[in-house]
Amino acid sequence: MNISDPQMTKKPQTPFVLRTIQWAFPKLEKISPGLAGKWYAKLFFTPFKYPVKERELSFLATATTHKLNYQKNSISLYEWKGDKQKTVLFVHGWMGRASQFNLLVEQFQAKGYRCIAFDAPGHGQSEGKETNVLEFAEIASYLDQRFGPFHLVVGHSLGGVAALIAQTRKALCKKLIMIGSPAVGEDILKGFQKKINASAKNDAYLHAYINARSDKNFFELAGKQLIAEVGEVELMLIHDQDDTEVPYYHLEEFKQRFPTAVTYSTKGLGHNRTLRTEEVIKKCLEFAEVQSEV
Repeated sequence: MNISDPQMTKKPQTPFVLRTIQWAFPKLEKISPGLAGKWYAKLFFTPFKYPVKERELSFLATATTHKLNYQKNSISLYEWKGDKQKTVLFVHGWMGRASQFNLLVEQFQAKGYRCIAFDAPGHGQSEGKETNVLEFAEIASYLDQRFGPFHLVVGHSLGGVAALIAQTRKALCKKLIMIGSPAVGEDILKGFQKKINASAKNDAYLHAYINARSDKNFFELAGKQLIAEVGEVELMLIHDQDDTEVPYYHLEEFKQRFPTAVTYSTKGLGHNRTLRTEEVIKKCLEFAEVQSEV
């Protein structure tokens, strides 16, 4: 399996809009704290698209593309057919896209699995400007009805939390792999504040925004809370020890609450390159192939 890629170590360029917000937000906090708080809450649900690499576009061209009308937006769904009677769903993270799973999908398809992925609203090739993890989960549940049952779901970062939410509502899969997924809600807030150069004093606006739109508060949607409600599923946790976006102790938080989880640690890969390395892909395939005990 040759997955060498000279672009793997290149850090994606921050979108211009996000760089502008990073410059403007601290200034707005000083001039108009109330307006900054409202903007903060809105921005929390606004993804910024990174440029899609040419190799990823070529990969998407190998899929059968379907369209889903969701919340008045056209959502792109991707299907790669396989020989086995087993289907795998891939759920990307915040500001991610389905095409990030290209090497994983290629290897799973080579083993005969049918592979399904989607671009969440405002991500990848899908329409939309705002979204949230509940919508990720809702689309995953819809795909279960359309393409399931799923033998395995692979969720990267927030995609793993979305899979947990879907699993707590109705069994989504027999096996679940969470790669670099966040367990602690406080860290998500800190990461967002760092991303837009904001301070924690805006959090009250965000919590009010969420409470007005959901029957769960922000911390009830944190991974470490959801894992206790997930029911019977075989779980694998993959995390890099040098992940600066979602630090390694998040894996330990999940493991503490779900002791039967299989864990696999990497080093030096960070948050995104775990999806593109031979060792991780091999472990994912092995986990999928092991006879289910659930």
